[in-house]
Amino acid sequence: MARVFGNGYSMAFTPPQSLIRKTLTEEDVDRQKSHKALSFFRSLDTTQSSSILFKRRAMDDIQYNQNFGDEEYVEVIAYAIDRMIHTCHWLDGGGNPCNQDLEARDFNVHLRTAHGLVAHSQSYPCRWFGCSGGVMTRPGLERHVHEIHLASRWACCRCNYVGTRKQNLRAHLAGCSNPGDGGN
Repeated sequence: MARVFGNGYSMAFTPPQSLIRKTLTEEDVDRQKSHKALSFFRSLDTTQSSSILFKRRAMDDIQYNQNFGDEEYVEVIAYAIDRMIHTCHWLDGGGNPCNQDLEARDFNVHLRTAHGLVAHSQSYPCRWFGCSGGVMTRPGLERHVHEIHLASRWACCRCNYVGTRKQNLRAHLAGCSNPGDGGN
C-alpha cells in the first residue's frame, strides 16, 4: 500500500498484521468459542466444573409431566396470584393509607392484625381508598379485597373466560366446551 502525503510525496506503507481486519471463517469462530469455553472450565477448580457438568447432565434427564391436567393448571395460577405483590390502601382512622407492600396471600392476616378485622361474624365497612363497597362480614370483606382491590383473576387456558374465584375456574374447566388438554 502507498500512502500519499499532502505535499505530493508518497511512501510505501504496509500496515502491521495486527491492524489488518481478517474475515473470519466459521471454523475460526468455532475455534474461538471452544477456546473460550475451555479456558473458562480451566479457570474453575475441579469441584466447580464437575458440579456444572453434573447439573447439565441432570437437566438432560429431566422428565416433564405429560399429563398436566386442569387441577395442576389451577394450582399454577394460584401460586402466581398468591405471590403477586400489592400495596395496601386501607385507610387508618386519620384517613391515611397503610401503603405496606404485601404478597396477596398475606393480605387476610394483614387485615386482621394491622387493621383490626378480628371478629368472624362482625360487620366491617371497606376502608380501602376510594371504595364505597359497603359493610360486610370479615370473610366477605377479605373476598372483596382480593376480588376488587387486588384484582385477582383466574383465566381459562382454553377460552376467554376470566373469573374472580378459584372455585369458579374449577367449575368452568369441568364444563368448558372448548377442547383442551388442561393447559398443554
